[in-house]
Amino acid sequence: MIDHNIFDAWVEQHDVSDHTHELLDALASQYEAMSSLLTADAAAHVCEALRELDSCAWEQAYGTGAERLEQTQGQAPLVFFRNSLSQIDNLHFELGAFAHLLYCYASSGMVEPSSPDTSAETMKVWIEGWLKRANQIDKGVSPTVHPLDFFRLITKSANARWALDNNRPITGDQLAALSALAKTPGSASTGTYERVRKTVQNLIAEALGKSGGKSLEVGPDRLISATSAIAWLHEQAPDYFPSMWALPEPVGEAGLEDEIEDFVLVPVAAASLHAERKPFSPDVRFEDGYLIGARSESVSDYWEALKRLGQMRTPRFRHPRAHAALGPLACEDAWVRIPRSEIEAQLARALEPSDLSVEGPTADVVNLIEGDARFRPLAIGHSRKLFRFHNLRTGKAIAVESRKGPPVIYVARQDGETSPSLVARARLVDSAPSGRNSNLNSIPSFKNEELLAFRPASLGELQDVLDHLTTAS
Repeated sequence: MIDHNIFDAWVEQHDVSDHTHELLDALASQYEAMSSLLTADAAAHVCEALRELDSCAWEQAYGTGAERLEQTQGQAPLVFFRNSLSQIDNLHFELGAFAHLLYCYASSGMVEPSSPDTSAETMKVWIEGWLKRANQIDKGVSPTVHPLDFFRLITKSANARWALDNNRPITGDQLAALSALAKTPGSASTGTYERVRKTVQNLIAEALGKSGGKSLEVGPDRLISATSAIAWLHEQAPDYFPSMWALPEPVGEAGLEDEIEDFVLVPVAAASLHAERKPFSPDVRFEDGYLIGARSESVSDYWEALKRLGQMRTPRFRHPRAHAALGPLACEDAWVRIPRSEIEAQLARALEPSDLSVEGPTADVVNLIEGDARFRPLAIGHSRKLFRFHNLRTGKAIAVESRKGPPVIYVARQDGETSPSLVARARLVDSAPSGRNSNLNSIPSFKNEELLAFRPASLGELQDVLDHLTTAS
């Protein structure tokens, strides 16, 4: 799967940090278990390594790694890890970023591409690497040190998905793990797993018995065939995703032409996968416009796109919640009339400042930008933690990430590096998509680009940046 929009939308709805809390607790517990076996000096060296790991996360989040290292002097790892997770995003921990990637794959077969042309072979190498590391953690951390219930469930599900992706049979416990993660996001899935596991055990016994009505195809070794497992998952867990990374890229149908006729009705896209039936209204817009027709032509203006759809015998348009591999969805189910005034109201609302609930220093920063007539929210809008704007004259983007205390401001390095004052107080954020808020990658000028990040000491500092983005060439 190489569609950033689909990946980011899924992550926005399935943002969990339970796995990182577990892993860091396990790391701290492992330290406690082994420290009594070490000399005082050796134990201090191990603790120092854990403090360094913690400070690296703070450096990623706030650029204050050195200060954090001083603060944790004399603290136990369990104390400073838990304190950190209450103040910074779990993705700033390398261990958290890894666990998040594993969870995305295990739960829904999501693999975030590093670029639009990331090959399937490259993604396979990534997945195999994640599984190897996850299995080592699973075996290396004794349940007596830490149960790691959620992480072990993720690992079991990821191994199961990889087996199904390669048409290999899986165990009943693996099938239950996949079903549980599909039904219940986050650590609550561990309870779901125990319930589903009993159901699957009964189905395996039924399949191996002499009674009819078998739901699963089970071999003598009690392994469930890939075809049977996938069919059961689709039937029993409607939220189950096929592995998105392995879906083929959409291609135009050979010889397909959009025949021209006159229509005045708004077409409705057929329901498909996780996209409900959807009329062509302004909220189906992608970041670069409305994608219409057999070849997903991008049209920036809604009324022009609607006019062209109205002339097609079989209108087609891309749905933001449908996977890219499905391509443009045909409008065969229905046509509806939508008053122009209603559409215009929706278009007007899209241009209004966001009404997302925000308070404290973040609210002050967002209000300042929203009140600046030179800036508008990006067409993609804001997310729960990230507010995205662009300058109307230069097109340069600025993002505000909500945090406890002052928010973090992001601009593209190429847009801010000509401002000495900004460069002096900002830290550099790597261009790699992992290890930073994935919603940053939805901003066109930020994707695969280095960023400058800083926390403004005053609104005056922010005003200087806004002025720079307006005048920069």
